[in-house]
Amino acid sequence: MNELWIPILGIFAVFGAPIIIVWLALKAYSQKRALMHDTINKLIEKGQPVPADMIKAFEAKKPMNHVQVSVILLSTGIGLGIFLWVLTNLKIASVAAIPLCLGIGFLILSRLGSADPSEAANPA
Repeated sequence: MNELWIPILGIFAVFGAPIIIVWLALKAYSQKRALMHDTINKLIEKGQPVPADMIKAFEAKKPMNHVQVSVILLSTGIGLGIFLWVLTNLKIASVAAIPLCLGIGFLILSRLGSADPSEAANPA
């Protein structure tokens, strides 16, 4: 019975850890937005003006940096390809072509300009 606990805990660690990490990140993001929402509500209740910076921060979307995403995907594809080629064979290592092609696509997007038409019309 004791030998059975090791694989069970291993499976929970491998599949449970990413789920817990994503859950914690989403929970922190939700708490941050709730805190900002409460702050805006308290300002409104007291009759004070809400600063424009706070409203912009509440509604702002982080712009996507296509060069940064492409570098991450290209390096992931290269690393995954080398890793799988060393451990298995070239046919299995060809799976790394997926992040490589995505990285090349984002690099092309960064060279062509903004992917969002609203950003192209209103450059910051």
